[in-house]
Amino acid sequence: MTMQVYTGAIVTCDQSDNVYKYLVEDKGKIIHVGNQLPQKFTNKPILNLGDKALLPSFSDTHIHFSNYAFFAQQLYFENITSFQQAKDQLQQYVKESKLKFVLGFGLSAHSLEEKHLPFRQELDEWCSDLPVMIISYEGHSLVVNSLMLSKLPSEIKELRGYNPEKGLLEQEAYFLGADFVTTLVSPLSLLNYLLKSVDLLAEKGIGMIHVVEGIGFPRDLDVDLVRYVARSLKDGFQFRINFQTMDVDKVLKRKLPRIGGCFATALDGAFTPFDAALKEGYTNDPDNKGILFYSDDELIHFAKEAHNANLQISFHAVGDAAFEQAIRVLEAVILANPREDHRHTIIHACLPTKEGLKKCAELGICISAQPIFLILKKNQ
Repeated sequence: MTMQVYTGAIVTCDQSDNVYKYLVEDKGKIIHVGNQLPQKFTNKPILNLGDKALLPSFSDTHIHFSNYAFFAQQLYFENITSFQQAKDQLQQYVKESKLKFVLGFGLSAHSLEEKHLPFRQELDEWCSDLPVMIISYEGHSLVVNSLMLSKLPSEIKELRGYNPEKGLLEQEAYFLGADFVTTLVSPLSLLNYLLKSVDLLAEKGIGMIHVVEGIGFPRDLDVDLVRYVARSLKDGFQFRINFQTMDVDKVLKRKLPRIGGCFATALDGAFTPFDAALKEGYTNDPDNKGILFYSDDELIHFAKEAHNANLQISFHAVGDAAFEQAIRVLEAVILANPREDHRHTIIHACLPTKEGLKKCAELGICISAQPIFLILKKNQ
């Protein structure tokens, strides 16, 4: 790779939002930005941007990358508003796909005329000769047909959120069900999906991803494959890997600096299955305040070990009760052993409290929010 000089509108996104005239790049690194081109670079190749601009790439601060890669190559439901549309798309996919199972993603009970996901009976009518699993758009509930239900691990029957009559899996049952489907994918196929997905993200202007891995692949294969892909890329695309586990030794063994995310480190669920942990009951179900998956003591025990090992911790917290629990836990370990620039993070934080946000500022706790979670009403 030779040195390259760019001239035109160079958008820096620095503290002053400066736009410069020249940028010099050498072997993937920016070595000069300014309005004057130093003499030593004047004999290098110059690319005039014309009416275009050069600007920093986007950074995705929370992506389940192996999930994304997997789903992007499977059945993706987009702009589906009825069971009939979902049925037609699923059956067309079955005709065209050579896979021995069907994995779909993206249906929303909020968007469907029927106001709920298709349950086992509907899925059996749509497809009975292949195992079918459809994961809801928010990634915290799923439905299966009878054939897929029969293949799920037997221990799932004892978990919270298991509803075999509807073929509906939520809470801990959802996590095990989503973990199980990963066992149906070969390592070579997953690696191919990961490489294709880097290109898909780069096409959207994304150049860095904070990935959360550890979703049930045997021997944590997804974590190691993502690490392999991250090391193999030569185009500057960057990974920040978070291992979704409470096993600190697993993270230290791989010499990773981050732990947490969702799944094993999710403090609550999501709004669609009504298991995001709230301080007050849901409007349509006042007695239901959602679920906190762990006690404070359990989380502090884990967080203390991770914090003292100099790891960056991330917790999934959607509801306000979960948000405040995350802060209580992180505050306890930070005050017990102060660390500069710990960058502990609360993921989603959909219902932050004023007092909680104040604590985040005082303690240096980061927030990784996803605007796509905020579904606005039309004409709002």
